[in-house]
Amino acid sequence: MTVTPLTPSTAPALADLAFVLLGAARELQQHHAHDPRVVELTATEITVLRCVEDHPGTTPAAAAEAAGLQRSNLSAALRTLVQKGMVERRPDPVDRRSHSLHPTAAAAENLTRLRALWTQVLQEALGEDPPGLEEAVVLLDRLGTRLLENRRPAEPAPTD
Repeated sequence: MTVTPLTPSTAPALADLAFVLLGAARELQQHHAHDPRVVELTATEITVLRCVEDHPGTTPAAAAEAAGLQRSNLSAALRTLVQKGMVERRPDPVDRRSHSLHPTAAAAENLTRLRALWTQVLQEALGEDPPGLEEAVVLLDRLGTRLLENRRPAEPAPTD
């Protein structure tokens, strides 16, 4: 990974961005109680569920890699997601020791409710048409993608 040197004004702004993101995410999660039909999920459960929803049929090992979790942490989150009815484990038809992970209809319904709740909460906080919203979504999407790319280990250099 190549790192570009920061300017004196950029470094504090990036650190501030991290604090703002973490604080906003925590506050947003506090609003789940406003809709009793929303099944509450931890940040880890949301991350795992998102991996399963983005890649139905994925394996636990692949989900752990995608989520950046150790297998034991993924197993705990999966156990809870299965208990909450959000994820279904299906045995592999070829190798019965292996399982694939699939989101349930309850997970889709919960996500729909969460999106509606988050829309309402953010609209109340920011107003009808906040300036810079589309640019912020693009920036944060790029940030998430790059953080994920930087988390993955670099491919080893070929040896001669």
